[in-house]
Amino acid sequence: MRRELEWKRTVLRAWFKAVMNVVSVRYRCRKPFWEWRKHAVKLLQLHRLFAGCFWPIYTWRKVTREAILQRQKAGMLKNIYMTAFTLTCFRCWAQWYRERAEVWKKCDAHRAAMLMKKRQRSLLFWRRHCRRSRGIREMWLRKGMRRMDDKNLDRLWRALAVWRYWRLLTRVVQVN
Repeated sequence: MRRELEWKRTVLRAWFKAVMNVVSVRYRCRKPFWEWRKHAVKLLQLHRLFAGCFWPIYTWRKVTREAILQRQKAGMLKNIYMTAFTLTCFRCWAQWYRERAEVWKKCDAHRAAMLMKKRQRSLLFWRRHCRRSRGIREMWLRKGMRRMDDKNLDRLWRALAVWRYWRLLTRVVQVN
């Protein structure tokens, strides 16, 4: 039942668009057709006058006028059709763009939000990393350097003690 209603809505919307296109073409083309009709009525009266008075000239003029009118009608109808077709294309394109613009706006907003989260995570990571590094550096400067200096001095004293002992032993050995 629900699918059927949706299908009917879709069909009715499409039919409504088609009918509105036909109505808009009629509305836009009404004035040129009325002008053409007035011109055609005046021309018909002129033709009847000529037919009554000058038969050979009338026939020649009739053939010439028909050719001219047919060319004019064809040109005018071509212009009207091309205009209606162009307007239809532009309307479809505008509708397509409006539908896509909403999706594009949503995508851009989502992308911006994701980039903001990524930036915040990166900055938070770097902040934690810098705090840890600073803490380690401070601990090293406070305690590590002193321990290293103490260890180096201890090694130096041991080496000096061994060297002194060796010198002492060499003197003792030389004296004996």
